[in-house]
Amino acid sequence: MHTSRLRIVSDICPMSGNDSLCPSGTRWQGNVAPSTSPIIWHNDGYTATVLRTPILTWYRTFTANNTPPAELPRATSLLTLHEWIPTSMPTHFRGWKHISAPDLAAVTFLEADYAAKWSEQARRHLRTFRRSTLRLELGTLEDVDIVNKHSQVPRGLQDVFRNVVKRHLATQPNTLDFLIAKSHDGTPCAAFVAGNCDEIQQSTYLVGCFDPAFAKDFPMVGLVDWWFQRSLERGYRSVNFGDIVPPRPLPSFLEHGIGYSLFKTHFNIHRVNLPGCFWKIMLR
Repeated sequence: MHTSRLRIVSDICPMSGNDSLCPSGTRWQGNVAPSTSPIIWHNDGYTATVLRTPILTWYRTFTANNTPPAELPRATSLLTLHEWIPTSMPTHFRGWKHISAPDLAAVTFLEADYAAKWSEQARRHLRTFRRSTLRLELGTLEDVDIVNKHSQVPRGLQDVFRNVVKRHLATQPNTLDFLIAKSHDGTPCAAFVAGNCDEIQQSTYLVGCFDPAFAKDFPMVGLVDWWFQRSLERGYRSVNFGDIVPPRPLPSFLEHGIGYSLFKTHFNIHRVNLPGCFWKIMLR
């Protein structure tokens, strides 16, 4: 697979505080965080419980900045494992061990004439989409399910992605946009689900799929264009395409993600370096 496009993407480190380029420490993300116990909220983030047994309790704390959490949940097991995930690399993290590979996210900063900085291929595909008979409408999770019956998404991942959307629907349905492309007879042929986080003025890609029978019309490019438009209308500053692979070669078992990453590179993205996880072990 030709991967040279991965090497032309600009790398940046995320800004801290209110200028965060990652929603992980926001209340919007905390509302849907999996947890075996109620979420513990902080001024700058939240803590979820990954595991709780008499022997081991595992807490995962997200912060919207790079300052270590001021308070940690009280130990209730013999061994307590604290995992801390900041949104930018901390300068001081005494008492914490940084044992993690960095995470990479693909983020585009929005401009009025955003498509002018897309690749020539993306602009050409957008022109093709606009000449097609496909139309764009707001839809529902059921429309996504219809597309997934014929989509390129592996069956094993469809339920994973669907559950992410269902958690948002259960807690904050008004923050989701179901962007659907339909054929001339009204059948959904592509779907793009975006989650809108007012806290950091960013819209985040959650789920996407398309029917390969309509690939020549490039419905996903049309949906990305609509996503950019709607995000600008909200006054947002950026859109987040989610994970992206690094520019260096990958182990063969990870190569399935390269195609998705290459698609993202056509939309003037920056590769945001997130610091990953910090750890602390406490004995009672």
